[in-house]
Amino acid sequence: MTMICIMAKLSRATFIVILCLSLLVSVLPIIFSASPALAAASTSVHVVKYYADGTTVLNETTVNYSWMESNLPVWGDGIIHYYHQGPVFKDNPDEATEQLIRWNSSEDTNVQEKDMGAVKGTNVKDLCDLVGGASAGDTIRIKANDGLAKNFSYENVYNYSSREGPIVLTWYCTGLASYSGPYPDTGYSDGMRLVWFADDSVNPWGIHAFGNWDWHEAADPKYWYYYYGSPSEKYPTTTGLSVKWVSEIIIYTDEPTPTPSVSPTVSPTPTASPTRTPTPTTSPTKTTPPTVSVTKTPTPSVSPTPTISPTVTPTASPTTTTAATQTTFPSVTPTMTNTTTLTSSPTTTGEPETTPDSQLPGSGIIGSSGGNTSSADGNIFVVFPPDAVDQNTVITVSPMYGEFGIGQTYFAITASADGVPVTTLGVNVTICVRYTNADLDSVGGDPDHLQLAYYDEEAAKWIALDTTVDPDQRIACASTNHLSEWTFLKVLPNSLLPWWIWLIVASMATGLITVIYLIYSRRNTAKEKSERGKIK
Repeated sequence: MTMICIMAKLSRATFIVILCLSLLVSVLPIIFSASPALAAASTSVHVVKYYADGTTVLNETTVNYSWMESNLPVWGDGIIHYYHQGPVFKDNPDEATEQLIRWNSSEDTNVQEKDMGAVKGTNVKDLCDLVGGASAGDTIRIKANDGLAKNFSYENVYNYSSREGPIVLTWYCTGLASYSGPYPDTGYSDGMRLVWFADDSVNPWGIHAFGNWDWHEAADPKYWYYYYGSPSEKYPTTTGLSVKWVSEIIIYTDEPTPTPSVSPTVSPTPTASPTRTPTPTTSPTKTTPPTVSVTKTPTPSVSPTPTISPTVTPTASPTTTTAATQTTFPSVTPTMTNTTTLTSSPTTTGEPETTPDSQLPGSGIIGSSGGNTSSADGNIFVVFPPDAVDQNTVITVSPMYGEFGIGQTYFAITASADGVPVTTLGVNVTICVRYTNADLDSVGGDPDHLQLAYYDEEAAKWIALDTTVDPDQRIACASTNHLSEWTFLKVLPNSLLPWWIWLIVASMATGLITVIYLIYSRRNTAKEKSERGKIK
């Protein structure tokens, strides 16, 4: 009450200022709670090499950009600019001709617009060598701190030609107004970033440009990158390969996982001799994991000349088939009938296998009447209601456990009709995923913190969806009309109230203060009139 009396005696201007400040304080929680967390520039990279099971670490290390600059060869001089190539938005009635135009072998379209700056960095190959290097047939996965990741072959990381050049993890950039400083923690906001140090032999400007046709000639088609203008229009581009905020380099090998050895137990043998002879004990031999020593190399003053290693023919790794029992998912839509023909039967129960050989896709044909399909191991299940697609469509569900996401689950759902990719559906489908122990551990053991998310290539970010979790059957489900790459994100606990509650509170507080002011203002006015009447 004392506070209200004090407010009533304030001048109108002072009151308005206090009212505005109180309103601002009320809406601040709305502003902060509605602001999404943005990925920050990375300053260090974790390099890890796995055995064939994809989970057992063979060797690993973490280095920051300062260490790289001081101890490994530096590529780039901070003066010469390097470029990638964006999509070539040109059409032609003939599909084959159209694709040739878009691959743009002359490298003369949408190149200068994709300036990566005057960059310096470290060859990804040199970083891989810190943990023992990669071999023919290995896969090198580059992962960003926002979850985005790209796979590259051993050939492209180690046996590159001068035309496309080495894959360089850049930690220094100048010459672009978009960056306020040269290093990731001083203004290079997209660092550390992948940039290809291509030569200047093709494009008409004589600049160092990594063109679309360079990658067409250098990489296997499964590593090509496309920008989709629509489900039926795809455009090759190398800018989509330039992963920014790189925080991890993962080497997946075919090296067999070692089996722990058990030391034999030596039992003393009783003897009849009155002299007791002690039985010698056997000390177990401690196996030391391989270590990598790094020789400090002075930073060269100029960019080193790329060298081409001899091509090594990869050897195929043996395929292991794991038998298991069939698992049935809970019925999300009880009236749905299965109209799917799977390429392999759903298997496994409980924890999914993590070996690359077990990462088999499942596919089926879904028509306009709906149906369902699953991954080959049965751990990912998709229910299509009627009208999700308007014609027979091939749906492929490809799990890739042990490579991505906050835990262990990463998979892709793709669709095509008459050979044309389909990325969006007519109505929402339901996606259900059996989460793993690793997924659960990544959220502190609380399954309610698991949230399914897909990667939006155009927006270059993960889109999290409302997720329903059945902890008894260890299944998480979400509804969407988007087909893409999928993983789990962690639902972060928010100690703030929802924005709409704060809005209501702010409105009520503002209204209450206004009413109190008007009431006491009128009372004071009436009191002043009464006092003036008495004086007269």
